[in-house]
Amino acid sequence: MDNKNIFICGADTQFVQETFKKVMSSGNSKIMGVLVTEFQKKIDDNFKCEQIIEQDLFKNSFFLSKISSYNLEIDKEFLKKSKNYFHLFASSYDRIQPIPNAVYNLNNIFQKQLIFFKNFIEINKINEVFFINTPHYPSSISIYIVAKLLNVNTIIQQRTDIDSLFFLRKDIDNFSALYQIDNENTALKKHIDKYFKYNNIHSIFTSLGIKKNNLTINLFNSKIFKYFIITKNIFIILYSDLFLRLFGIKKKDINYSSDMGNYYENNLKITLIKIKRIFDSFNLYKHLCTISVEPKLDENFLLFALHFQPERSTMPEGGIFNDQILALKLLSQNIPDNFIIYVKEHPRQFDIFPQLSKRHYRNKEYYNEINNIPKVKILHPFQNLENLILNAKFISTITGSVGIEAIKKNKPCIIFSQTWYMKHPLSYLANHSKDLQNIFLNTSYLNIPKTNHNKFINYIKKYLFFSSDGKLNINKNNLNTYSNNLSNELIKIYTNKHK
Repeated sequence: MDNKNIFICGADTQFVQETFKKVMSSGNSKIMGVLVTEFQKKIDDNFKCEQIIEQDLFKNSFFLSKISSYNLEIDKEFLKKSKNYFHLFASSYDRIQPIPNAVYNLNNIFQKQLIFFKNFIEINKINEVFFINTPHYPSSISIYIVAKLLNVNTIIQQRTDIDSLFFLRKDIDNFSALYQIDNENTALKKHIDKYFKYNNIHSIFTSLGIKKNNLTINLFNSKIFKYFIITKNIFIILYSDLFLRLFGIKKKDINYSSDMGNYYENNLKITLIKIKRIFDSFNLYKHLCTISVEPKLDENFLLFALHFQPERSTMPEGGIFNDQILALKLLSQNIPDNFIIYVKEHPRQFDIFPQLSKRHYRNKEYYNEINNIPKVKILHPFQNLENLILNAKFISTITGSVGIEAIKKNKPCIIFSQTWYMKHPLSYLANHSKDLQNIFLNTSYLNIPKTNHNKFINYIKKYLFFSSDGKLNINKNNLNTYSNNLSNELIKIYTNKHK
């Protein structure tokens, strides 16, 4: 096989490192660089490659040092081509900028990252870039854009809603570009069958989400618990952001993206934003309660479940429908007159832990705009989702797990972007009005016989394998097995033996 010079995006975990040690041992593969959140001696020992620290990519000093050491070239034609991708980078930047940034500044950061990665890839003759999950932070999106513009092969591992089952895709936008897994794994088939047979089986990711949702609901429903958490959070913020920093002690921030963006440009301002965020969540919740309605379960309705945002399932996987209001307007324009659209907010959009990544994603105007769309009514965010799904005629989501949960209950689901369950006979992809008109015209969907999932299972099992993202579903018992699985698939791809 040709020599594979690989760049790993997200090499922080033991799982990823063990996987690529096995890839390298197969021969003709070399790790040329990795993107990590902090320097790791283990990576230095195992791969002897350059470690690019994510937070450095947002500092001018980093680029000034690289200009001299790398002799960075500025390719104007390349930067012109990259303009079409700026919206993707800018949208992802909302995760890491509690203080809004000027477009000029964002574009400046964007161009610097592109220039650096273009030179890095070309100097190191990188011909493979691996992403442990869908690129959804600015730096990983920059790498993805550069790789695509340079025609460097990309492999993205993406999880499904079935516990520990993942697939490999070639790019963000095209679900036809999946890598087929060549195995006859009976355990995998049984695992998928079990997921579709029982409605109460969830992945570890979904189960964790349900647990967080319930915590948020309990918080808002209990005054004592609510005031206790408010007091506790304000104390934690003041203690970690002000008191400890007076003594030069840096405590890990609850905001996972706090090492990037502008979290540390103004410590006092960020601290005040965190405290304000707690009260903003309560005020937003109160506003939603005042405009929400009780559902009439005996009428014809479509349930639209809003995604928690920001999250990779809408940005970048939702494409233009990262703006969920766009999907709601399309539904409103095309749904039959005897239907109503109930919109349910994601409970965790209101949690009061000072996670600032979602600061730019909801406000009163957002909910008011939804409420003013014809045929649309907003439900209380803590309405019982299970009950709503069982009584709805249709479910709709951008790419969310609520879609497959509805399908398991034999409900048709309208999605607005490509997702792992899109080939299921009860899943209907809508890109524009004509798609929705065809879906709603076929009234046979309203009396659907109990669906047999076997056809879909036989299709999807060709692409799935047991793996991990290296964080939630990994332990000492499955680390070796899962890293074997992923490394075996990567070796097949790198040796051109993959389907």
